[in-house]
Amino acid sequence: MVIYPWLETIWQSLKSRQNIPQALLIHGQAGLGKSTLAQLLAQSILCMATPDATQPCYQCRSCHLVQQQCHPGLFNVQSAETGVIKIAPIRELTQALYNTVTIGRSKVVIIDLLEALNVNAANALLKCLEEPPPHTVFITVSHNISALLPTIRSRCIALPIRTPPTEIAQIWLAQQGVEEASTIHLALQMSDGAPLRALAFCRAAQQQMYHTVCQDLQALLQPSVEVIAISERWQKLPLFLLIDYLQRILHALLCQYSGASSLSLPELMPLLNQISIANITRWYDELCGMKQHLRSGYNVNAQYWIDALVTKIYFRGLL
Repeated sequence: MVIYPWLETIWQSLKSRQNIPQALLIHGQAGLGKSTLAQLLAQSILCMATPDATQPCYQCRSCHLVQQQCHPGLFNVQSAETGVIKIAPIRELTQALYNTVTIGRSKVVIIDLLEALNVNAANALLKCLEEPPPHTVFITVSHNISALLPTIRSRCIALPIRTPPTEIAQIWLAQQGVEEASTIHLALQMSDGAPLRALAFCRAAQQQMYHTVCQDLQALLQPSVEVIAISERWQKLPLFLLIDYLQRILHALLCQYSGASSLSLPELMPLLNQISIANITRWYDELCGMKQHLRSGYNVNAQYWIDALVTKIYFRGLL
């Protein structure tokens, strides 16, 4: 498991600690490699050759089991397809922590993502954090620390992961085979500078998705357009990604209007004269509400919501 260059300093600081906190909260925006850092730290803790968690040896039985994802002392709790972690997995985790026989002395729990816990699951986890099983380390990951319960935050030692400087991200993307400087620039803008999200955007499919959304949004502002065809195209896109692209388009336009930055995405230039700053926040808030609704675990009829969104944009416009 290779550590990303922008995480190297943080990894070295973790290795130099005398003791790993019993509950660690790794937080920062998506696409910075927090999950990779959590897995590497877990392997270091469980490594039988380095009990001080300085660096996994990758050779011992424990390291091999971690790499094969079958170590009895490593517990991964992740959100389901709905994006929510319910109380059942937390109850199963609590029982397993007390009953499972592991290799070595330590057990490690990775919860990714912490904000995916619903209220009942969060309260169940809080009880476990207040009275943790012996020799157990909790490594939690969050994209949005402000969405967490204050009581859970107070039980964890926070480890913020910052967005790396643009130069470091550009060099890393080039090393991954992204050759066009314009593609790297666009990808970093669309990902808020997060290198892993930028790399995902550089894939042809995601770039095409973005260009499709831009073109369709411009088309919806014209008097004659195939509204049904646009709705059908948008329904083929992952709903979270569609909302994310629409928000980023609105954010870029807002920055242009406010003078915070010049609009460097040529695809958005035609929208400048067709959108008012007064309504950018209205549309942005509506999209934020939809994202929150999705994260809450409620069932969402994506087809109905996209049909309604396309229709509102066409009839109400962005002005």
